[in-house]
Amino acid sequence: MGAAPCPTVKDLTTSRRVLLVLFGTLLLLGIGLIVWMHQGERRARLQEAASRQTGITATLAGQLDGGRVTRLLSTYADPGLIVRNTQDAWYYSLHDALKRTADAFQGDLDLLLLVPDSAQGLAILVTADEPAFRTAYTGQGRAALLAYLDA
Repeated sequence: MGAAPCPTVKDLTTSRRVLLVLFGTLLLLGIGLIVWMHQGERRARLQEAASRQTGITATLAGQLDGGRVTRLLSTYADPGLIVRNTQDAWYYSLHDALKRTADAFQGDLDLLLLVPDSAQGLAILVTADEPAFRTAYTGQGRAALLAYLDA
């Protein structure tokens, strides 16, 4: 004895059609609610990250001296000349300011100080334990930053 054929939509009774439409509507509403909540959560996290970045930038704006950065760039012309964070007093003071700010904002990532450099495109100074002075920045947004600097 074979299996009974599956009923088609026109074979369903009116009550089953209503239940099927109701189930489909509830399923679509549930999916829509999940998408809406996800977008709201994502928007809130983006706003939180933007306000956190604003706080970090505002804190560092008063602590970093642009003259020290230009002195470092003119003193150490090639990448890899600074091998320890304590090797140069100017480098250490900038590194220390970045490190303290990263610790204050409970940053689990390193802060980068990007400086326009004709040879490297963008040179960096990081809060990591290993210095990366005058290393070319290859991270996210590099092309957009270079386009902004060229404009």
